[in-house]
Amino acid sequence: ITETYEPPINISGANSIASCQSESLRYNIINNNGNDLVFIWVKHPAQQLNSALATSNGSGKASADAILQNEINRYGYQNKCMVAANASFFDMSSGSILSDIIISKGNVVRNNGYATVIGVTSDGFINEYINKPLSTFRNNGVITTFGHSHRISLSNNGSGDKTNRTIICQINKNNFVLISGSGDPSTLAYDVNKIVNIRACFNLDGGGSRKLYYKTQNSSMIKRFGGTRAIPDMIYFVEE
Repeated sequence: ITETYEPPINISGANSIASCQSESLRYNIINNNGNDLVFIWVKHPAQQLNSALATSNGSGKASADAILQNEINRYGYQNKCMVAANASFFDMSSGSILSDIIISKGNVVRNNGYATVIGVTSDGFINEYINKPLSTFRNNGVITTFGHSHRISLSNNGSGDKTNRTIICQINKNNFVLISGSGDPSTLAYDVNKIVNIRACFNLDGGGSRKLYYKTQNSSMIKRFGGTRAIPDMIYFVEE
């Protein structure tokens, strides 16, 4: 059973930025108190939440524009709705993703031991895996990995810092929230949890890596936020 799409539509003071309403992907992007919130419903999350690598082995970086355009051209997404954000933490000198295990669309791109990552499983849920070998990912049906961080507390016990953040949250199997903003991750997640009941939130790369892009049907990718820093990968939701 596909969970219903129930986006918040009456957030006081929030400004609507963009939306997509297709049969397999629906999103609303709003700006709330200076932070962008992307409320997403996706019909088949295991197939429609993907990672896009700058290089085939995860050991290099590129501009977000180039990463996404390559993905659009490779898979024929020119007429599809998409929304995308930066993902994994990486070594600034080499550009390589820090994770020793990378899985993309079911393919093992890298396997160098143990990894702490976020994994998308074949049943459509995202979970944190801490220092686990490839066998754990295989046994749990992980088909895509990204990130290299920790689950975020929803207790609003943040430090108050104002670093640029990218956060992914899952409400239920088919509903997600991307947070692209500035502030302590616990505070940002707590504020969204007051709007919708969140299952889990995970911190992605931030600072100069923060990116948020979207496209509607038959349009080009639009940069909502992001500087010139090259990054190793993006995550994206795409219409079937």
